Amino acid sequence: MGYRSRFVQIWFCFVLMLTGAALAAEAPRLPVGEMARIVAGLQPDPAGFDPAARALFPAFARDVTAQWTSYREKIGLLMANWACSEIDSKEGETIFYPFSGPDLSSVNQLYPLAGRYIMVAMQRAGLPPALERQTPNELKRTLSAYRDRWRFFARTGFYRTNDLEDFASRREILVSVTSQLMAFAARLGYDVEAVEPVQISPDGKDLVRVTEDINNVASWNSARLTLNKNGRRVIIDYIRMDLSDGVIVKHPSHKAFIEQAAGNRTLVKAASHLLQQPYFTILRNYILKNAPSVIQDETGIEYSALAGAFKTRLYGSFVKPHVQFQTSTQTLLAKAYQEAHDVKPLAFRLGYDKTAGSSVVVAGRGGVVTPPPRTCGAQ
Repeated sequence: MGYRSRFVQIWFCFVLMLTGAALAAEAPRLPVGEMARIVAGLQPDPAGFDPAARALFPAFARDVTAQWTSYREKIGLLMANWACSEIDSKEGETIFYPFSGPDLSSVNQLYPLAGRYIMVAMQRAGLPPALERQTPNELKRTLSAYRDRWRFFARTGFYRTNDLEDFASRREILVSVTSQLMAFAARLGYDVEAVEPVQISPDGKDLVRVTEDINNVASWNSARLTLNKNGRRVIIDYIRMDLSDGVIVKHPSHKAFIEQAAGNRTLVKAASHLLQQPYFTILRNYILKNAPSVIQDETGIEYSALAGAFKTRLYGSFVKPHVQFQTSTQTLLAKAYQEAHDVKPLAFRLGYDKTAGSSVVVAGRGGVVTPPPRTCGAQ
C-alpha cells in the first residue's frame, strides 16, 4: 500500500472516530413514551440517568402521585362520572377546546371516547422534555417546576393564564406545554407514541408537520401528540393562536382553521369571560353557528346568545362571577339560575372557585341529548 493510500485510510478512520464522539455527545433522547411517564411521576427509578440524577425521582414520583390522586378524588372522577351520565359522547369524534392551555385532563374526562382533541391557546407548545441531558442541579430545578404545576392544577382543575405566560416568557423554559400534555396523557392511561411540531396549512384546512430545524424551540409553536390506549389511536392537536378578532383577520389560514374546528363539540372553561367581549366575535359567532353542542362554565359565551342558538340545561349554581371579573357579567345567566326549576346538582367544580357557586351550562341543537344508559364508574 502506498504512502498516499495509507494516509487516506488513516484520515478516514480519524474522521469516523470524531463523528462517533460527536454522536455520543448528542445521545438520542429517551423515547417520548418513556419521558411522558417520567414527567407524569410514573417512573420512580427511570433508566438513562446517572446515579445523582436518578436519586431525585422517587420523591418526585411520590409527590406527583399524591397530587394527581387528590385531583382525581376532588374533581376528576366526579367530572368523569357526571359526563358519563349526562353527556352524549361518540367514539372517534373531534372535540374543540379553545383557551385550553395544557388542560388535557378536563376535556378527556368529559369526552373520553374522542379520537381527536383540538386545543388552542396563546402559549408556544415548546420542545418535548429532554431531562436526561440535564445535570443533577438543572434536573432538580426542573422537577421542582413540574411539582409546582401539578400542585396548582390538582387544587384548582385549571391553569392561570398569568402563570402560563410567566413560564413562556422566561429565558429558560423548564416546563413546556408539550411536556404537560405528555404528562397528562400518561396519567390518563395513554401510551405516547409520537410528538411532533405542526403548523396550519396555507389554506387552513389541515395541519402539516414542521420539518425544518425541529430541535429549535421556534419550530414548536404548535404540536401534535399521537396516543394509544388499548389499541385505540387518539390525536392531540395543540395550536398556538391568538383568538382575538384583530389578530385572526390578519391570518386567513387561522380564520379558516378555527371556523372548521368550531364545527365540532366545544368545551369552554376558565376562559376569563373573553367570549363575552366585543373583540372575540369571530370565534363566538363560529361556535354559535357551527358547533353541534357546547359545554361551558360562566366564563364562556354570554347566556342570552347561547340560549338563543341552543337548548340549554343548567347544573350547579351561579349568582355572580369570580371576584377577579366584573360583577355585572352574565347577569342573565344568574337570572336563569334563579328562575329555573330544573337545575341539576353538580358535585365538582369545572372552572374558577367561587363562593357564589359553580356553574356548568350544557347546550345542544334542538335539545340537550341524554346519553344512552351505560355503566358509569371510576376510570
